[in-house]
Amino acid sequence: AIRKNCFKILFMEQIPNIYFFWTLYLQLYMVDVVLATGDEDAGHDQAKRHSKANGHKQGNDPFSLVPEVLIVPSSRAQTAMVVALMYFIPFLLTLIVQRCKETLAVPTAAMKTL
Repeated sequence: AIRKNCFKILFMEQIPNIYFFWTLYLQLYMVDVVLATGDEDAGHDQAKRHSKANGHKQGNDPFSLVPEVLIVPSSRAQTAMVVALMYFIPFLLTLIVQRCKETLAVPTAAMKTL
């Protein structure tokens, strides 16, 4: 029973790590897509000049993991609210996982066995 619960805890320990990367992705999406204004072309021009000065080839933009469309089309405010929910709901799941880890009581069982 201890071994099985240890593997469960090992899996549950990875949930906050996944949540961390999820929040990084959402922050990147918020900055690059939702909060981006019409002046973003100036930043792209500066980046192109910088890459040209460093000897990089001009061509297609580099691969991006962030989609360039709003989740709720034509509404930045509603998209921001959806992203906030996508930030908050998984946080609640991490709290539930933390409680489940506590109920497994592996350290107590291991102390009794030893």
